[in-house]
Amino acid sequence: MRTLICLAFLCLISCKAQRPMGETIDGLVLLQRDGYSGVADFEGHAIRDQKTLKSFYSQINRTRKPGLPVPSLDFGTEMALLIFLGEQAGEKKVMVSKLSENGSEIVLAIEIGEDPDKNKGTDPGSRPILQPFYLYRMPLTEKSILFEKVNL
Repeated sequence: MRTLICLAFLCLISCKAQRPMGETIDGLVLLQRDGYSGVADFEGHAIRDQKTLKSFYSQINRTRKPGLPVPSLDFGTEMALLIFLGEQAGEKKVMVSKLSENGSEIVLAIEIGEDPDKNKGTDPGSRPILQPFYLYRMPLTEKSILFEKVNL
């Protein structure tokens, strides 16, 4: 009986569904992503206040009923990075990494490539057109953030 309880407990804590949403990539934590943003071009924004974040979410939620909830961040110690990928055919695999950092700026590479797991067996011409966005949290910095799109 004790073995069965221990086994069940291990299964519960190892289950991916039990883990909080958040993916750490070079100090960044993924807070939210979605396939529709309403933004047709690649853009990246560093957000340092709640009002600006709400403004972007009002743009995203214009055609959503119900809309996505605006994440709550402590802008005294954190900031948000909002990345719009623009129009994409099918699901894409996205990796964010730091290219360089100096005294006044941080350059992030946004690597976009095919997601073979999600697009398996689909004709490239029949994939849906998506306009995905990704919202990351990172420690607050006064440095300017530059976004560089890299297609894989």
